[in-house]
Amino acid sequence: SLKQRFSVHPVLDKVLYYDLGCRVIRMRNRNQLLHLLLSTRDAPVLYGTGGWEAWPQYRPFFRGPLEHPAEVCRLYQDSRLNLHEGVGIHFRSMDCMSAGGVLFYLASPDDDQPGGINTLFAPGEHFVSVTKENFIEQYHELMNHPEQRKTIAQQAAREIRAHHTWEHRAAKIMADLNR
Repeated sequence: SLKQRFSVHPVLDKVLYYDLGCRVIRMRNRNQLLHLLLSTRDAPVLYGTGGWEAWPQYRPFFRGPLEHPAEVCRLYQDSRLNLHEGVGIHFRSMDCMSAGGVLFYLASPDDDQPGGINTLFAPGEHFVSVTKENFIEQYHELMNHPEQRKTIAQQAAREIRAHHTWEHRAAKIMADLNR
């Protein structure tokens, strides 16, 4: 470790720390997910602020940013599946489920840890947990069963609205502060 090798302990700035500890893993997982999706012969549609332009193999699928929250909501609802690379519960994952989109989430060793997705939501009920080994099977299963996708989307939206709104977060913070 760095501490053992050097008497001076480096202090990483927050951006570098995030890049090394999270962004690298997220990028690897995104690449893996998209590679798997492309093997189904279905073309992804990618939105965002421009990072996708750095990936030549995905540039043809990049459509740019969505400007309004209503556009994002409609996209989540109209997409058959919304992919997430599985590094923590991202606010976009919560937004997707809240809007009634189907979240296709790459499983991670952290999913069962405190704050992990499996501690807040049920795989198969509120989102679809996939691995690189079962991605293709899960993908075809859901593509062939639109009612199953609809059920998952509805259950996720209900769960978010019942337990995971900003009002719920504020109440939890206040309860923690008052202990």
